Amino acid sequence: MCLLAKRYIRTDCLQILNFPDYRSIRTRKELWFHSHIDRKTATMLLEAHQSKEGLFLVRKNKKDVNYHVITVCHKHHVFNYEVKVKDFRGQLVHYIDDGPLFDGLERLVEHYHRTKDGLITTLTSALSTAETVQPLISEDLEDYYNVPDNDEDRPKLPPRHDSPAEEIYETADDGDVPATPPPLPSSQPPPKKSISVEPKEPKEPKEPKEEEKEVWNIIDKKDIKILEKLGEGEYGEVKKGRYTRKDAKGKNAHKIDVAIKTFHAELGNDAALKSIKEEAKLMSQLKHECIVELFGVCDSPFMLVEEYIPEGSMLDYLVKHGSKKVKVDSLKLWAAQIANGMQYLEKKRVVHRDLAARNILVMTLLQVKISDFGLSRAYSDESSYYKASKGGRWPIKWYAPECVNYGKFTHATDVWSYGVTLWEMFSYGDQPYGDKKGIEVIQFIEEGSRLDKPDACPDVTYIEMKKCWMCKPDERPTFHELSNHFETEKEYADIRDFKRSKDSSHSKKKK
Repeated sequence: MCLLAKRYIRTDCLQILNFPDYRSIRTRKELWFHSHIDRKTATMLLEAHQSKEGLFLVRKNKKDVNYHVITVCHKHHVFNYEVKVKDFRGQLVHYIDDGPLFDGLERLVEHYHRTKDGLITTLTSALSTAETVQPLISEDLEDYYNVPDNDEDRPKLPPRHDSPAEEIYETADDGDVPATPPPLPSSQPPPKKSISVEPKEPKEPKEPKEEEKEVWNIIDKKDIKILEKLGEGEYGEVKKGRYTRKDAKGKNAHKIDVAIKTFHAELGNDAALKSIKEEAKLMSQLKHECIVELFGVCDSPFMLVEEYIPEGSMLDYLVKHGSKKVKVDSLKLWAAQIANGMQYLEKKRVVHRDLAARNILVMTLLQVKISDFGLSRAYSDESSYYKASKGGRWPIKWYAPECVNYGKFTHATDVWSYGVTLWEMFSYGDQPYGDKKGIEVIQFIEEGSRLDKPDACPDVTYIEMKKCWMCKPDERPTFHELSNHFETEKEYADIRDFKRSKDSSHSKKKK
């Protein structure tokens, strides 16, 4: 971006893109910083002022004292954004998700006052520790450093034709930029206005094609009884329920336990709900003994009705019971089942993107199932990978280098995550890479280092684990090869015997 700004002599853009920013700071920390309040208190304070649009405060993150949280109001709801810190060129910088870097909280707050740049709204006014609403910027300095946004006075950049719009990680090569820039604007400076980098309003979505319409089974709410709460996530709660399941003719009803995913009312029609519906659409097409089944969805309110897995996540199960209950033979069996389920996804051209012990559920000591398809994506026959077009909270410690560097996800990146999941299993729930931060993990991997062999891990399993972490994706095993490994390696003879007896029992039941 700086290269383009220089080429087109856009000094206004360079002022924003160059780091560090030497402009005068126009806001004061004491206007909005609260050092000793938690999330609940912050929400109460903002709600006491009728959740005024753009009203915000900044507080310490209770989980990590080096981080902060911006709590802001939008449409009478309160949203929280984590402000992280890291070392950049020997300097401590603040940032939100994959947004720009700032050398202080004040500069970060000023930036999100000018533009929402990924937040739900701009920061318009501050709530002080005295619980009074204050203007964020002194009025006499309001337009001092703002950059003009008068499009009529700006040269137009040539349109790009060589990359899809959604692949926003791509940037133009030098060859895509004309050697001669367009005519410069008049020497008269345009009138000063606040910077505007907002995207254009999206067009109304077209009527979906037949094959794009919702394909899941619709369940009547009368057939669902909601019971106790099982857990809570970013978008809502998971509750236990009882589903009165009927055949195609509406007869032969029988009751089964289910897990019901409910969602916060304020999700409305935004991207989060769209992502949830994509998860439902994907899960409705998957049928495999090692993958959690989606029975269907309920409308108004939207709920996912899934297979109930009684023992919960593998990670919690391992931490709770350890090696006293979960023997190595069980771990080997689980490893084979996960590889088998992932091989099925491989055949279905589905990339999971979030394979980890926390997303494997334990049915019994003899059966685990892959779950949580919130990040999963199917890709077309024309492509062998899925490319993420947006950032967000990515599980860096489970991601292959090409995921972090290029936003590129394939079955080979799922294989890398599978290797980390095996490590979690045989270490009985230890945290991969210990206390290392995401950036430290990336450096650790780039230096050629890998996770050490857990004490309980057989040598032959660790060899496969390390193959999963090869730098070059095409040097990693496929899930077909990993499944075959469990079928042929003598170390796993005992679990093959179990699998054969289980398959035999299953076929007898069918008869």
